[in-house]
Amino acid sequence: MAEEFPTDEPTPRAAKACSHYNKMILVGAPDWVSGTIARLHGAGIAHVRDWSRLVPTHNPGEVMSLLQRLHRMSD
Repeated sequence: MAEEFPTDEPTPRAAKACSHYNKMILVGAPDWVSGTIARLHGAGIAHVRDWSRLVPTHNPGEVMSLLQRLHRMSD
């Protein structure tokens, strides 16, 4: 039977464990959500294309949009 020895190469599972997603969620009136996305883009925080489409919530006149980015944690 072959023995397994640890290597310095991260396994796919280990690489996945070293990262997580940062999320930002905006919920409100469609014009407010769209305007906030535009202001965040203007401030250089997130591109408009990085946000999800506006998704209606269960509350009338309310939408939400999600920004999700992969964040690699340093060792």
